[in-house]
Amino acid sequence: MKAKVTLENTKDYFKPGYYGSSDYRYLIHPKEKKQGTGYEPVPYQQVFSDRFGFTPDLSILDWLFNDFRT
Repeated sequence: MKAKVTLENTKDYFKPGYYGSSDYRYLIHPKEKKQGTGYEPVPYQQVFSDRFGFTPDLSILDWLFNDFRT
C-alpha cells in the first residue's frame, strides 16, 4: 500500500469531562474494577486452579489455551 497519509499533532488538550457523557477515554482502566458494569467473569479451567482457584482477568492467551469447552 502506498497511500499518502498526513499526520498532525493535536493542538488542544481537552480535560476529562469536556465531551460530557460521550467521553469514553477513561471508561476502562486495567487496574481499577468498576462496579455495576454488568461484566461478570465466567470461570474456566486454569492450569493452577486446583491450588489457587479461578483467577479472573488474565491474558486472553490463558483463556484460549485453557478453555476446552466445545
